[in-house]
Amino acid sequence: MGYTFFFEWEVTLIEWLQQWGGPYLTAAMKFFTTFGESVIIVIFLTSVYFVYSKEAGRRVMVVNFINLVANPMMKNVVMRRRPYFDHKEVACLKPVEEDSDLYDISAQGYSFPSGHSSTAASCYAGLAYEIRKPWVTVLAAVVTLLVGVSRFYLGVHYPTDVLAGWALGLILVFCIGILDRRVKRKWILYAAVILLSLPGWFFCVTEDFYTGFGMNLGGYLGFLFEDRFVRFRVTRHPVRAVVRVVIALGLFVGLNALMKLPFPEAVLTGTDFAAHLVRASRYTVCVFLILGVYPLCFRFLDRKEEEKRAAEQEEAENREAGQA
Repeated sequence: MGYTFFFEWEVTLIEWLQQWGGPYLTAAMKFFTTFGESVIIVIFLTSVYFVYSKEAGRRVMVVNFINLVANPMMKNVVMRRRPYFDHKEVACLKPVEEDSDLYDISAQGYSFPSGHSSTAASCYAGLAYEIRKPWVTVLAAVVTLLVGVSRFYLGVHYPTDVLAGWALGLILVFCIGILDRRVKRKWILYAAVILLSLPGWFFCVTEDFYTGFGMNLGGYLGFLFEDRFVRFRVTRHPVRAVVRVVIALGLFVGLNALMKLPFPEAVLTGTDFAAHLVRASRYTVCVFLILGVYPLCFRFLDRKEEEKRAAEQEEAENREAGQA
């Protein structure tokens, strides 16, 4: 299923890199590629949103959410097969889905453009666009470059997939950065993204689109709920910052696992409308709870931390008074 098209130099380059690279380089590339995967992205985005700047974090998340539907929609139109599908000399060193068949298009997805590359650009370049400091820009460029190179070294993308992924991510960063600042009523922007994503339900066969759609819907509902009922404040306190991000990551992993329990395996791994609806709904609820409802806990967590510090300070003062 899908189409095969490539430049000869792409296959030659991948083959040469895999033959030249030993186990240490392969391990390094597997490490670099994780910076475009869900766990690291969740840590990165929640750190920006809950700790550094709520407004900057929201914009970077919006860019990333849009990428999560735009990328798979493009993939399902182009339908380019991954290089290891058609070139025996190219080894798949790290599948997209470890527990699925290497040649299952629904699980492994199509190749063009690279999702890891566009995600790296939308997240790290998105933050650099917000901060606009030279060292942040350099670091973002290096991480984005390494993620992209790792994708074709590992045999799951052609180099042109990576180039297209970088382009998509950067275009979204600049376009959404401008739109978000000009559109005062954010729900209009959110509604437009959801409406423009709806056609994907009619032609997308890969799981990544429905994951992305659910994250978009849950994220936008979460932002609107937080702005109306919560209005948390970011924290620069090291302990509170770590606690916020660790709990957010735990919720992302735990809620995803918990919400799978009511459904049979056939639904969770299916490719029909019901399976897609369940997948999108799971991610909608999960992301909404993390971005919208979970910040309600911050007041309690912060108050407990402040009470603990006050008690420690009072104890120290009493000890000093006793010594005097």
